[in-house]
Amino acid sequence: MELSLTPDAIGMIVSFIVPGYLAIRAYTLVHTKVEKDFSKLAVESIAYSLLITGLYNAVWRHWFLRHAQDKTLYTTSVKYALPLLALSILIGYLWGRLRSKKPFNAISKWLNLPTPSDDFLADQFGKLQNNEYVTVTLNDGKIFRGVRSQISVYRKDEEQMCAFDYIAWYRKDNGTWDSRNGSLVLGVKDIEYIETNNVLPK
Repeated sequence: MELSLTPDAIGMIVSFIVPGYLAIRAYTLVHTKVEKDFSKLAVESIAYSLLITGLYNAVWRHWFLRHAQDKTLYTTSVKYALPLLALSILIGYLWGRLRSKKPFNAISKWLNLPTPSDDFLADQFGKLQNNEYVTVTLNDGKIFRGVRSQISVYRKDEEQMCAFDYIAWYRKDNGTWDSRNGSLVLGVKDIEYIETNNVLPK
């Protein structure tokens, strides 16, 4: 039995699978995520494709079909498909850039959208207030406090790094804090746990 792709099947793929998939891949250029299984990736691709294609079709009908003699949407035409795929990539990339910003993060929470990445630590870092101190306990038992500065993007099979400013090391012999100038950069694997002064928002 031979399987062949009909024009209708190609149109369905272009409209309801590929846009979401490309948006997800463009998003991972900014927020690299752990690899998803095929079923989860397929569901997310379809869900995002519905949003992107719906927006695109509304614009297409308003701007391109308004003056056309033939009002039919041909999803298999290059003129229709290429701008849609380009828009999908652009939306995914821009969303990755803007997702961590407060206004967009608030909108995402209001819409009950998933978290920006599978990087749990980076998500929690983003909830901290500016200049908010945290206490970090390392695997070797050393303790310091500081203000989180940066955290590298999570990448599979690569060590994730984070940086802290305004460092002070805890001296267990006399219970005091020894302040240091500069910043501290270390690997996430060296951290046992991080304690915050306030409850992190959900």
